[in-house]
Amino acid sequence: EETITLVSNGQTDYHIYYAAADGIYETNTFDRWILGIAAEDLATFFKEATGADIEVSTFGSGSFDSTEKAIVIGRLSEAANLGYAGLTTDTGYKIIREGNSIFIYGKTANGTANGVYAFLNKYFGYEFYTDEVYTYETVDEVKIKSLEEVFNPDIDYIFASGSAVYGSDYTDKTYPFRYQYRLGYATDHYVTGGHTHNFLTLISEDKYKTEHPNWFTTENWYGADKWYNGQPRSGATASGTFTTLNLSYNDYEMVSTVAGLIAEQVNADNWNGRKYFTFSQPDRLGWSTAASSKAVFDKYGTYSAEYIIFMNKLAKYLEENCNFKNEVTLQILAYGAIVEAPAYSDELVLYSGDKVKVGVMYAPIERNNMLSLEDGTIKGVINDQYNTYYAEQFKKWQALAVNSGEIGYWNYSTYIDCFFTPFDSITNKQADYKFAKSLGVKVMKDQGQVGNAITTGSDWDTLKNYIKVKLAKNVNADVETLIKNFCDAYYGDASSYMQTLLKTEREWINGTLKDRAVNDGKSNLGIAGGAAWINTSGNKKYWDEGTKKWYQTSYTYDSSMLTTWYGYISDALEAVKGNSEFENRVKSEGLTVRYLLAKVYSDTTYGTLEDIKADAKSLGMRYYAEGMNIDNLA
Repeated sequence: EETITLVSNGQTDYHIYYAAADGIYETNTFDRWILGIAAEDLATFFKEATGADIEVSTFGSGSFDSTEKAIVIGRLSEAANLGYAGLTTDTGYKIIREGNSIFIYGKTANGTANGVYAFLNKYFGYEFYTDEVYTYETVDEVKIKSLEEVFNPDIDYIFASGSAVYGSDYTDKTYPFRYQYRLGYATDHYVTGGHTHNFLTLISEDKYKTEHPNWFTTENWYGADKWYNGQPRSGATASGTFTTLNLSYNDYEMVSTVAGLIAEQVNADNWNGRKYFTFSQPDRLGWSTAASSKAVFDKYGTYSAEYIIFMNKLAKYLEENCNFKNEVTLQILAYGAIVEAPAYSDELVLYSGDKVKVGVMYAPIERNNMLSLEDGTIKGVINDQYNTYYAEQFKKWQALAVNSGEIGYWNYSTYIDCFFTPFDSITNKQADYKFAKSLGVKVMKDQGQVGNAITTGSDWDTLKNYIKVKLAKNVNADVETLIKNFCDAYYGDASSYMQTLLKTEREWINGTLKDRAVNDGKSNLGIAGGAAWINTSGNKKYWDEGTKKWYQTSYTYDSSMLTTWYGYISDALEAVKGNSEFENRVKSEGLTVRYLLAKVYSDTTYGTLEDIKADAKSLGMRYYAEGMNIDNLA
């Protein structure tokens, strides 16, 4: 096969094609949106690296002549009789030379986009750390002889979550698609009403309660410390009440109504071929105890059994009565009262049809997120469970998904009640992703700082977003190399100081702090909603080594260690002085140390809480905790 010349001395004869809106290859506008972004980026970065302008056009006919000098993006590959052999994932890709043409495609538009950015990496060295921070190499000439590359990520879908979801103007929901696609995130997850806990969004009380009062039930909800092994502790006092659905009422009669509402949305233009649909419970630790629900609980021993039966019936109804164009997976949210999986039985195996499947999104928020999911050394303070308990529940859910193969994992990478509290999800993240791969997890959602825009978070949020997506692609990636490369690109001349700060924080958290956070054999560290246990004025021992003279009976703690930490920030700022972009990135991390100084020790050397609030806002932060506006920082 003759060698082809893609570009030489700033000139190219090549052309980029992707599917036209009225073409026969892409089935929905969402796909074309993704491909359009990828095609534009390919042309932009092609020119940046080579100096050559390359034209972008759409293509809509039923055949493609591979003698043409073209880079073809997406399912136009079918016109050249190229197949999906070797592609075992939805978001994997193939890059193939056929004649004079190069075809980049996957089974989905997300897969194709991943192929485009892999092509840019392969020939021009592009590595994206954010949408605007990247490295590349200038190239005078690219010659290609044979080319057939197939890639399947270790975890198929990594859904954008936390700050990876939000653009600069959250109120207008300007989602940062270029950030997501350049890094490799998928935006395939669809939820009605714009949020995950949507039982009462789809089946609203205003619309249905008058005619169907028994579909709704008012229940007690509990704090996590009042919950054990899938149900309230004996004699536990409820924290309040909430309304939820009685799914099993009158032999699950609600199924047809929910199915009609889902079908209406799936077939609507705004669905656009997305695959995953969530129908899930309110964000309260509790479940229906109505008579029919209790009968199911008594039979199977878990609240999740009723949810499974409902979702299986719902999927079967949709399969038999709704003519979907694309495959749809209905996701069970195994969260709160639903974390506990029932024992395996054939009647509870998750439904798997030709067009509709049932999957599980496993979300054990109560676990210790700073230890691996398989850790059995320290119990959590609020639930009296080792992480191994949650690992075992995950395996039980995996067994129930034997037919559908649709297993998801919702992980956590921040304290949701305070983004300014160090949360080391980096050290054990790789172990979690490897465990997820071993269970066949197809979908990962790793929650970061919800509500803040990309690159505006504290506590290494932007770095964590990068590591997540790299580990989803390859669970064996060298995390320390990822950290170094990110810091070099993102912090410039401040990189060494920022790496030292991160290393110091991680060593402290996984050493002294990890040991001190254990009381009566239980740890209050790493619980997603547990920042208040370690960041208040009563927690001085958590943020200083301490001193004790021979005549003293207890240690004295001061702000000296945190002051040393902020010294790294000061050195980093000096190293990039005059470059506002690098300065602001360093300052975002400095907020965490400044907050601990002011909050734990009342040390305002580097600012009061009001100063920190003002600086955070100037850096673009909107929230200091999930649902908590930065104006309310305290």
